[in-house]
Amino acid sequence: MSKCLAHSLGEVNSAIQQHDGLQKVYGGGYLSTELDNIYITPGCFIIILVMRPNDPSVGHFIAAEKTKTGELRFFDSLAIHPLKHGLQNFINVNTKDVYYYSNIKAQSNNSSCCAYFSLFFACKRFLNNMDFKNILKIFQNNSCEENEKLVYNYVQNIFCFN
Repeated sequence: MSKCLAHSLGEVNSAIQQHDGLQKVYGGGYLSTELDNIYITPGCFIIILVMRPNDPSVGHFIAAEKTKTGELRFFDSLAIHPLKHGLQNFINVNTKDVYYYSNIKAQSNNSSCCAYFSLFFACKRFLNNMDFKNILKIFQNNSCEENEKLVYNYVQNIFCFN
């Protein structure tokens, strides 16, 4: 599916800031290179734009949530472990020992929908109060193309990206 556009971090931030339900639990959007000393308030989330070290013109959006109990959760539509994104220092700042990450690949490697997937996660988690595991279950039996259509339609309906 090629409808999704690789939105900038500024566009993602702007969309979230205009949505009252998300704005109050949004800790901001950051480049992965800016995260070492960023602390997420429990009960909030951030959006991270992970840049490729060898090609900074290419990025991938993921979401990170800190639960009210202090657990750190990463939603990555490509199911990449957060340590492979170079997030060890960020993890150390935000949790002593418990973190989870999405292990279901919901998006194809050729897709540019990762910003939409991160927004989908934020909406389902914080607007619909859906549990992390139940969000992942949405994707587990679908093809990547089916997931991208579902996410695209849902996010377009809420945020009306052009």
